[in-house]
Amino acid sequence: MSSGNATHVHASHEGMTVFLDRRPARRGETYRSHMQSGIWLGIIAAANLETEEPVFGRRRWTGSTVTAFWAPSEMPSDHFVLADSSMASLFIHLDPDAQQRLDLDTARVSSWSGLTLSSGTFALRGILDQTRALLSAATPTRPHDILSFGRRVTASVLGETDLLPAELATDTTPLPTPDIDRVYLARDLLLADLRNPPTIVELARASGTNARKLTEQFRALFGMPPFAYLKHYRLEQAFDAVQRGDQPITAIAAEIGYRPTHLSAAFRARFGHSPRHYRTAM
Repeated sequence: MSSGNATHVHASHEGMTVFLDRRPARRGETYRSHMQSGIWLGIIAAANLETEEPVFGRRRWTGSTVTAFWAPSEMPSDHFVLADSSMASLFIHLDPDAQQRLDLDTARVSSWSGLTLSSGTFALRGILDQTRALLSAATPTRPHDILSFGRRVTASVLGETDLLPAELATDTTPLPTPDIDRVYLARDLLLADLRNPPTIVELARASGTNARKLTEQFRALFGMPPFAYLKHYRLEQAFDAVQRGDQPITAIAAEIGYRPTHLSAAFRARFGHSPRHYRTAM
């Protein structure tokens, strides 16, 4: 959701919630948020403020900060803006179900007070750069993009704390900012016409690279190659349209570039039921 120059977006899946926040801040401004219990991971791209919580006391936050901490219970968090500034951050909350799926040592996690990590390491420098790109993107950030990136951040940050098993860590080689911009351009071109998307060669040419490099970089940023991403997005659009109930299934299929039989099979594989069954059961 955007308001003026502010952007507040969140997305949740399987116990992981990712929050993107970007807005102007004025010196002397104060506000309160509430922190749920569990693991919190944060990438602060821009800020100049202090926070105060019952467990952690008063902490100073500035740009280029990567943090990870355990909140033993739900608690208030008071914020105090220290100077006129822009604020831009990404925070991830992992509930107990997500911690179990990640095979984290719960005893070790619950005794962990948290830390601020050096953003100068190779992996975290790349994640910080990509967070800035995500927060500054001109086009709205889609929930799937947020969750895909959240999984990368989780692997990178927990990998730096040694809390994540090594076999679950992902490649976190940073993409240069021009490459990130190129991948976002490719994504927008890919989704511009769902009925007639470009081929991978056309997509690469239009975004100024080659097919192999674009596929690798697209996977690095979004967690999957371009046409897997396209399929995922088409089915998200179909799901929303089926849920709204104002279009026949055949029209929904045509709108996203599927034949009705293909949509039914893909929808069932993804969501467990055919579109018609899902609409009837609503």
